Amino acid sequence: MDGLLDRALILHLVAYRDADLMVSMLAEGRGRLDASAPAGRKSRTRYQAGLDKYCVLELELATDRRGRHRIRSSRLVDPLEGLRSDVERLAAAELVCEVARATAPEGPEGGVLFAPVLALLRLLAAVDRGRVGPVTWGGLLWVLATQGFVPRDCRCARCDASPAPGQDLLFSLSSSSLRCEAHALDPGAMHRLSPGARALADAATSGSLRPLAQGEAADGDLRLMARYAEIRVHEVLPRVPRSLEFFRQVVG
Repeated sequence: MDGLLDRALILHLVAYRDADLMVSMLAEGRGRLDASAPAGRKSRTRYQAGLDKYCVLELELATDRRGRHRIRSSRLVDPLEGLRSDVERLAAAELVCEVARATAPEGPEGGVLFAPVLALLRLLAAVDRGRVGPVTWGGLLWVLATQGFVPRDCRCARCDASPAPGQDLLFSLSSSSLRCEAHALDPGAMHRLSPGARALADAATSGSLRPLAQGEAADGDLRLMARYAEIRVHEVLPRVPRSLEFFRQVVG
């Protein structure tokens, strides 16, 4: 059974045999899927411009009776070249793609993740270098919220109430959900999410990354928002991926 995928974003590549590739991708209409690419490291006739990570392609797939996918041909749609301009952007792109690969389901329900992931990568390719960190963490909140892993707004997980003006919410690695002062498990051991950081997190989970990319948010609020996002990523992923360790080393 053959079909044409409108667009797909390559998340990961693994070389095998002499010239073949295994390709993990996020497809616009079919969610996450894996496919083999015979001669994927050599053929430029079958795979126009080659196969590379962080590229958007139009793919023609063949699917056998056992449900295994094979790429018959590809056409480059967007190389996202800006992601390769410095190591900070590469580290961010690797982390975003690994989170998408680990969380996106197969099938149409996973396809809804294509738009936010692609929008985030395009923003990372164009944003000022000093903004790569905040945009990455805010974008990951958006990606996770799209799948229901993160609440759309910052409220206490116990009483579902927003804190009073000027009051913080609290969170920790052992309890990534936000808590108000009255329902905090151990206030002395928990991080505080200030009103400014909450506003940044709320905007990010709704898909508005402009305050992170262009705004003048306080450094303290940016750090708190990033810490909250990192703990949310830890909550979803079964282990700490190498991409996260690399991102910490390069971007902080």
